[in-house]
Amino acid sequence: YISNYMKRRKPVAFISATTYFNIAALLSKRLAKENIKILISERTNLSGTINSLKNKFFLRWRFVTNLVSRIYIEADAIVAVSDGVAHDLALRTGLDLKKIKTINNPVIPNIKKIKSGKKETLKPELKDDQANRPHFVVVGRLVAVKRIDLAIKAFDLFFKNTGGGKLTILGDGPRRKGLEHMVRELKLERRVIFKGWHQDPQEILRYADVCLLTSQREGSPNILVEAMHHGCQIVATNCPNGPSEILKNGKLGKLVDGYEPELISQAMLDIVENPIDIRLLEDRSLDYTAIKSAKEYLSSLDFQDI
Repeated sequence: YISNYMKRRKPVAFISATTYFNIAALLSKRLAKENIKILISERTNLSGTINSLKNKFFLRWRFVTNLVSRIYIEADAIVAVSDGVAHDLALRTGLDLKKIKTINNPVIPNIKKIKSGKKETLKPELKDDQANRPHFVVVGRLVAVKRIDLAIKAFDLFFKNTGGGKLTILGDGPRRKGLEHMVRELKLERRVIFKGWHQDPQEILRYADVCLLTSQREGSPNILVEAMHHGCQIVATNCPNGPSEILKNGKLGKLVDGYEPELISQAMLDIVENPIDIRLLEDRSLDYTAIKSAKEYLSSLDFQDI
């Protein structure tokens, strides 16, 4: 299908993302025999993906490393969404790290600055009483790798220590029923709210205090950038890859080296008591604008800005 598209449309350039689509794009160019520039993008830690419980027993993943090392060299540009993803890709496949360019995700659609240094005024329907502050939020698919269970356990400890707080979970997935059962077991039904999939998580982020990320692996978690743009404090596990780069090695949020609820809960308490200047968070988020990413993608393909 892709090779047919290339033959019919004869695009000047073709951009693909994620390992299997990258391989498919490069093989399709071979079949199409067209002079098309190919930019491929790795979105997450390849070693973590291959070694995950979900994939490690699938035969096809055993051949991915060899295939990637042989065919990725045919790409006109190789892009990674974080330096950590780039280093892992080079180490795993033997590709030259110098030929892998890190380009930030285009998370923020424009460069409008708020610069108020304060959170937005709460809408009446989203307003919490003081007992429900601080308001923590988790955004992501409810799957094993996201370790939402850690966020719930850490919040349970935080609530026991402070007597206050609220946790909103935005997202859906196969782990939802188990997580809801955990909340009932901990008697946190009034404190932990499952909102399911939300069309506009920014609607919640604008009024939340702290964004939690408790993943085992990432590539470059967009939700941290979105949260920072709206003035949310950040607590994140120092997983491969992305959080440490976005948070400037912990200068712009709490990085937790480990997956113990006690460590995460302590980080939650620390960031509530000693928040980062919101203006610094917003400034960092503006390194992830669509226009900056677009210019770097064009440059990688040796195109002039348009």
